[in-house]
Amino acid sequence: MDSQVHRHYSSRVIRRFVLFLLPLMLIAPRYLHSDSVTILFDASYSLSLQSDGRTRIDRLRDELDRWMSEQPLSTRYALLVAEHQAVVRQLLPYPATSRQVSLALREVAPWGSVDLFRVTEQAARTASSIALANDEAHATLLLLTDGEDIGALMPPRPVRLPENVELKAIVLPSTSPASVLPLLDALTEQHTLTGPDPEAVPMPEPSIIRTEQPPQRSEHAALVRWARVARWVFATTFLLGLTAVARAAGIHRRRVAIAERHNNRPPILQLEIRRSSGRETVRVEDYPRALDVDGGAAPLEFTEREGAIVVSSRDAIRINGMRRIDHLIDSGDQIRCGTTRVAVRDIARTKPVRVPRSRHGRYGVVPAAAAAVAILSFIVAPPSESTVTASATAVPAPSAESRRSEPETTQVRRPPVSTVTPSGPTPTLPTLTLPATVRPADPLPQARVDYLAIHAHPDDEALYFGALLARLHARGLTGAVVILTDGESGLDQHPWRDIDDTYPNHRLAGTDLANVRIAEAREAIGWLGGSFYLRLGLPNHPYNTWLDELSPLEVIERWGGEDHLVSRIEKIIRHFQPSVIIGPDGPGPALEHFEHQATGILVARAVDRVYISPDNPVEAHIVAIDPRQPSGYDDLISISPWTIARDGTAPRLRQFLALRAHRTQRDATVIGLETRLALPYDYVLVRRGDRDIVRRLFGPAVANGSADAVPPDLAVPHEDLTGHR
Repeated sequence: MDSQVHRHYSSRVIRRFVLFLLPLMLIAPRYLHSDSVTILFDASYSLSLQSDGRTRIDRLRDELDRWMSEQPLSTRYALLVAEHQAVVRQLLPYPATSRQVSLALREVAPWGSVDLFRVTEQAARTASSIALANDEAHATLLLLTDGEDIGALMPPRPVRLPENVELKAIVLPSTSPASVLPLLDALTEQHTLTGPDPEAVPMPEPSIIRTEQPPQRSEHAALVRWARVARWVFATTFLLGLTAVARAAGIHRRRVAIAERHNNRPPILQLEIRRSSGRETVRVEDYPRALDVDGGAAPLEFTEREGAIVVSSRDAIRINGMRRIDHLIDSGDQIRCGTTRVAVRDIARTKPVRVPRSRHGRYGVVPAAAAAVAILSFIVAPPSESTVTASATAVPAPSAESRRSEPETTQVRRPPVSTVTPSGPTPTLPTLTLPATVRPADPLPQARVDYLAIHAHPDDEALYFGALLARLHARGLTGAVVILTDGESGLDQHPWRDIDDTYPNHRLAGTDLANVRIAEAREAIGWLGGSFYLRLGLPNHPYNTWLDELSPLEVIERWGGEDHLVSRIEKIIRHFQPSVIIGPDGPGPALEHFEHQATGILVARAVDRVYISPDNPVEAHIVAIDPRQPSGYDDLISISPWTIARDGTAPRLRQFLALRAHRTQRDATVIGLETRLALPYDYVLVRRGDRDIVRRLFGPAVANGSADAVPPDLAVPHEDLTGHR
């Protein structure tokens, strides 16, 4: 029995081991030698809708899913996300599956704009490190972008990419002049890059950067490759051997238990009971056992005592002719109980068997040896995670002082790099000149300006006036921007913003948020070319749900009353003597914040007071209309923010830089950037004055004809129009 069980189990283990290991060895080359792809996801995508109702981000995700479905099953990925201008965050380390990548991208939230050159360089170094760690000759970097980037409006700069990096891209068709295709053209002169067709949406052909001299393989490449194969083969052998040892130990324990149970079985007693009615044979093998042989006498009690059988009774019985209470019986004994005789025919005792010895201990040699070889293979060829140090942490965001300077790169193990210098004319890059800040209690500066722009909150000047003010500055006009509130009731976009000396690692609110928003507004006005930043310091009312909504007249009363506020704005107009007043619309067809509407009412009434006076300096009162909501207005004038201004800059670029300065505000750095990126026109309404002044101010940027409604694919979801503050 012992040897049969052992032989049966050994053959079964061997068969299972061979059946499991054979297919593993067949598929091992396909999965162990997997291709690696590093995906760089540009999180600064557009929020606008396509004609089919999908957002551009949804379409971009679908394109990536389609591309990954066409790759070999052995392909493994690392997913990087570009966010916060020049920050690259690792979302999934290598090796991740296509399904993991697809699920992770569904959770990525949009944030502002990025420097595509800088993040591509960082991602390329990460891809190169992953390839080196996996002994691959080339690294594949897949750039995933919606096709638009404000960096396309800035002068290109030299880009350094590792020589072993093969760059591919999935790019959506651009809806604005800020296309990323020129940026990708700057990376290589030998690539073919196309985007999905707007109608059929086929799979785009990726752009590929080819190098003239691919790097040579290491002289120990074969050893490393076979060490990686041995790692998994011997790890599998270790697990199978460990399983076999555990199974053998279990079988041995069961066999020992069976043998001990057999050896400890009590004797089996064969009794013959003779009555006047006949004979009966009884088998007794469980003890103690009570046997009622004669109804008139006490029953016989059979018990086991140290391997022998003892019979006893409460009444004296005759055993072999003698009266006894108990007796150690033996074969052939005669027991008389009343009128009944009991004969002990046989006492069968169990023949002991040998307890099996342990043999499974010798099986442990196989898993121990396999474990040793697997550990040795990890030493010879460490996994990629221990080599790619740069991809394990996010690249820190640049500080305020070095925001426009070259960043320090993280050192990683990589081959020599090649430099690609973009060609073509270099556009003019705007310079930042900070305006003078006038606090609520400060006296007004002794100066005269050409225009005065008035709005409710910090970031409104960039959202609604950005391109207009930039174009006026390009024509050499000076101006002042008046902001009624400091925006203390806004929502800080922590953690979706920079963290440095200015921006702490917690959500700002109240006075702390107002101080930061004041500094952001000053920088934004500097990008737009304003000379003065006037703060009125009025309280900012919260607007987080519809329950917070107030009427414009209620806001005016809480601010101090119409007469007081109109007189205050009138005083500013008469002091600076501007020719043009730019303000927001009051209650009208556009869905606007109630403080925007209150500001529009106050500016209109102040201009009316000045306009009818004999010493009126104002030639025109221009109302800026939300470019996302032009329908419902008559006599709108369309102005292109993309037309190059006299100083060689694009007004839209200055507006983008101003919007990017408002780092705490999602309406500016996310919704504002991405919607203005897609919108072809800004719209104004001349409330006071001659319409020809718009043509004189903005020149060739004024579009012919009336304003058209925003195309459906440029529309913004309704909820994004109501949350601005």
